[in-house]
Amino acid sequence: MATTVFRYFLYALTLATLVQGHPFSKIQDYWNRRYCDTEDLTLDITCGDSYAKYMSRLEEALMREPSLRDPTRCLYYKNDDIEQVDFLVIGAGIAGSVVAGRLSENPNWEVMVLEAGEAAPTGSQVPGMYFNYQHDPEFDWNYELLPQDNVCLNTNGICVYPRGKVMGGTGILHGMMYMRGNRADYDMLKNDGIEGWSAADVFPYFLKSENNLNINDSWIEPQYHNVDGPLPISTFNDHPKFTEDLLNGWKDLGYKINVDLNGKSQHGFMIAQATTKDGTRVTTAKAYLYPHIKTRRNLYILPNSLVYRILINNKTKTAEGVLYERHGLLRVVRVRKEIILSAGTIASPQILLLSGLGPKQDLESAGVVVVRDMPGVGQNLNNHASTEIFFRIGNQYYTQQLNEYTAKQFFQNRTGPLTSTGLSQVTGFIWTNASNPDPRPDIQIFHAGFMANCSHSGFQSELVSPGHRVFSISPTLLNAKSTGYVKLRNNFPKSKPLIYGGVLKEEDDVQRLLAGVRIALNLTRTPAMQKQNVYLDPTLMKGCENLPYNSDAYWLCYIAHKTNPENHQVGTCRMGAVDNPMAVTDNQLRVIGIKNLRVADASVFPRTPSGNLQAPTIMVGERAASFIWDTWNITYPNQW
Repeated sequence: MATTVFRYFLYALTLATLVQGHPFSKIQDYWNRRYCDTEDLTLDITCGDSYAKYMSRLEEALMREPSLRDPTRCLYYKNDDIEQVDFLVIGAGIAGSVVAGRLSENPNWEVMVLEAGEAAPTGSQVPGMYFNYQHDPEFDWNYELLPQDNVCLNTNGICVYPRGKVMGGTGILHGMMYMRGNRADYDMLKNDGIEGWSAADVFPYFLKSENNLNINDSWIEPQYHNVDGPLPISTFNDHPKFTEDLLNGWKDLGYKINVDLNGKSQHGFMIAQATTKDGTRVTTAKAYLYPHIKTRRNLYILPNSLVYRILINNKTKTAEGVLYERHGLLRVVRVRKEIILSAGTIASPQILLLSGLGPKQDLESAGVVVVRDMPGVGQNLNNHASTEIFFRIGNQYYTQQLNEYTAKQFFQNRTGPLTSTGLSQVTGFIWTNASNPDPRPDIQIFHAGFMANCSHSGFQSELVSPGHRVFSISPTLLNAKSTGYVKLRNNFPKSKPLIYGGVLKEEDDVQRLLAGVRIALNLTRTPAMQKQNVYLDPTLMKGCENLPYNSDAYWLCYIAHKTNPENHQVGTCRMGAVDNPMAVTDNQLRVIGIKNLRVADASVFPRTPSGNLQAPTIMVGERAASFIWDTWNITYPNQW
């Protein structure tokens, strides 16, 4: 509430002072400093009202830890007077932060970053609370998809995409897992007419970002890793003992375990590496931008800045600036060189469409002036899809992992369950059909459980619910054939777009996911799981009770009700050959037919890579920065 009051006060001052040096500017500076030290409580909301007393006390303690506070909270009212820069980056998410950080390494280039969201909440820096901020409207766009009659039936056919509206973007909403994907994901791009994106071409740009803190561990393959990049990559500080039981269960089924899935082979299971250091989350904003806020005077970061559209000269087809809203006022910033759109797979096509770039008929229907007819903008939406199956551990009661003892571990030395994502750090890749010639796995296995994210009392004996401990396994379909689209609802920038996910609309996708469910169910029969008395949760899926239990019909019904579209969306600004009518960007990420405009985020991939999307998106950011340095005839620092 206090933060909200400060905001309205700052809005009033904004109306009163539009130029630097106005008498009100000192008052603005004072209130900006006050806002810097003020943060609304959030964990009481994300956990629920019944948790409010303990979680509020815990969050207040977290806010007293300077290393956890987001420094851009102190930029709330900064940089409003800047009217022109060399480079403008739209979005301070996973890729945008990389691009802005790299470009600002040149002290002669003025670089601005516009981010629609605000500073990251302090609680988001705690890995154990990684799931808390999904669906929180302050930090998550929480896009509802158009209804489908075959999926998400538990929510009336409406699936949801969590997407970050915050400094760091979706990097504060996910489990931090670092997976590059399969070599074939990149080698296949050549078949799409996209030169320079093979596995060999992109490998140096994965290395460029990486500071691998496990480089000397026995399981890692060091020739595939680097230690000189700005982004720390490491396993979490804490692993529940049951993670080893899970790995042994998969080993009992014949899969390799403790393999480097970012190394030579992507086949098997491991405790995954993540973007974490010293027991906390590390976003690309934290790695690429925050260390330079005070030292790079050419870097301007503007949170709370919603881009309305890109200003394009219709005669020359040149991107010249951006119209955006900040503190309730519309503003314009012009560019001398380039605009880089890094708003993500949903917002990037939305901004292009609002700017007059997209399918002509759709733009005219939405009341947008057509700058260039580009039928591929917003089309080809690709994603992974999963279902979540619940199990119980007969040897354990379902106690909370967050308590006074584990909180003390975190505060004293950054150890304990709060420094990890519980069972979510265990993952693996499998093929459902051994005779499938596709070198890419078609199922990724995720797990969840042992989360230290909420507590009513802080007591070690507190139960989440009566009965045995619950955990889940989520078989996740990779390389889906189903696609969807993003379209404008109207020409108002604050209206969320129309999103058709096309989730599991292809029968082959459904059958492969069903095969993944069957493999996950086999885990309960392994010696490792039987030793822990693991059994399938007997609760029947509502709506499927009348089907024969454990039949294919039952599990197909289960998938249709308990559907999870993953947060791995790509394709809506896809790369392609310049003569491909559905291509939006070329192989250097330039928007085809428009000068001085690039897209640098996951939306440029024609297909979703085989795994989590964070690492490939970081790679795109590194490549974009390299392309830009080359375009302006300057050698990229530390060029690989």
